[in-house]
Amino acid sequence: MDWAKILAQAGWSAENLTLGMGGGLLQKVDRDTLRFAMKASAIKVNRVWQDVYKDPVGDPGKRSKKGRFVVTFGLHDGWQTLPLTSGHDWEDMLQPVWRDGVLLRDQSFQQIREISNLQYY
Repeated sequence: MDWAKILAQAGWSAENLTLGMGGGLLQKVDRDTLRFAMKASAIKVNRVWQDVYKDPVGDPGKRSKKGRFVVTFGLHDGWQTLPLTSGHDWEDMLQPVWRDGVLLRDQSFQQIREISNLQYY
């Protein structure tokens, strides 16, 4: 079966598909061990933003943030993820690279490395 063709015929891009595996692999280091996971926090349906989150009854430590956010850097607080609200005065350090299939920032790998090494403190 050619999954790339099936996805394309259905109108999906393989770049939008993410697969994962559970814990217990190799050294048994996973996102729970590291206390890190990336998840969707908002979705736009019919031009309206809606929160997306999880709140497991059995483990409140796995509760995820909900809504839209900015990532900012404060001299005293370091990196912070803050809710996107109207009238905010902090600078969003995240910048769009792609939007609706259009490349907005054409950067070399070296340029990306240089940006990632910037010191904000």
